[in-house]
Amino acid sequence: MLRRNRYVIFTAIGIIVLILAALIIPRLKINQLAGSYVARIEGSLRGSNNFNQNIDQQALSLAKLDAVQKDNEKLRQALNFFQQYNYQYVLAYRLARDPLNQNLITLSAGRAEGVNVGQPIVVQDGIIIGKILSVEEHKSLAELLSADQSRLLVAVATNKGTSGLLVGSLGTSLKLQYIPNELTIAPNDVVITSGLELLVPAGLVVGRIDTIEVQQNEIFKYAKINPSLDYQQQYLVSIITGNQ
Repeated sequence: MLRRNRYVIFTAIGIIVLILAALIIPRLKINQLAGSYVARIEGSLRGSNNFNQNIDQQALSLAKLDAVQKDNEKLRQALNFFQQYNYQYVLAYRLARDPLNQNLITLSAGRAEGVNVGQPIVVQDGIIIGKILSVEEHKSLAELLSADQSRLLVAVATNKGTSGLLVGSLGTSLKLQYIPNELTIAPNDVVITSGLELLVPAGLVVGRIDTIEVQQNEIFKYAKINPSLDYQQQYLVSIITGNQ
């Protein structure tokens, strides 16, 4: 009788152990699988983040390389221009732009580098974009041609003997004034500096004629000028400090 009771007890204990094992072991496996799955996801996320960071770094490097290549091309064009015409010049970078007047820019060259008020600012192969307005020891303030107060004596390339006055209009465009009515000009004609200003040599390119306005009973006509490039996108410039 005692043996039989022991057998029953041991059997019951065995059944309980098997039931507990059946409940616990799958849960452990599920927990292990879940932990492994979470670890894989975390690893994938870390890999994705690293991949995105690598892409961002590559994009930044390519952007910097593109900017350097563009600067090098502009510098090459400037050097070719100055070698051809033998002007004295100073290279400068745009340091800042006036937050209230985008047509006023600060350049990284000043009195110590030979910069003076009235000298022209050119880019690429002789395109004039403005003139020096004021000078400090190692920096200067320049006014772009599109500024409302800007004035520049110019000529139409096909009629070099006749000059007009280029003025900034609304801070965004250019207008050619005081063109004699009898002077024949046409859209797309090139406008250049006339050489009548002491510090500004003749032949610097301003832009092309867009539209022409003729008023009756007036001795002068007017023209809207399209500049050769976007002034706001110019960071590397040259300042002509001496003529031929």
